Amino acid sequence: MTKQENAVNEALSSLEGESLGDMLDFLTKELVRLEEERRIQAFTLLAERDRRIREAEEAGQRQEEERRRREHDEIFKQVMSALHLLALHTCTHTLSLIVDI
Repeated sequence: MTKQENAVNEALSSLEGESLGDMLDFLTKELVRLEEERRIQAFTLLAERDRRIREAEEAGQRQEEERRRREHDEIFKQVMSALHLLALHTCTHTLSLIVDI
């Protein structure tokens, strides 16, 4: 081989090495980016799952609170009805005592 061929081969080898180095650098950075993207996606999925669980628990609590509120309202209505009947009975009884006198 001549000096000129050696120089051309060295130049080509240098360019090949530089090109391969650039490609490996790019691929390494791309791999890191993809791994980071997957990690973020996994955290997002976990956060969404936690949010759905929390919302379901809160919905259950709201339903229980509403059930208790209806129960207390019914008890209040029954007590007020009983008090009304007692007051009516007392008035009727008092009125009959007055009429008897």
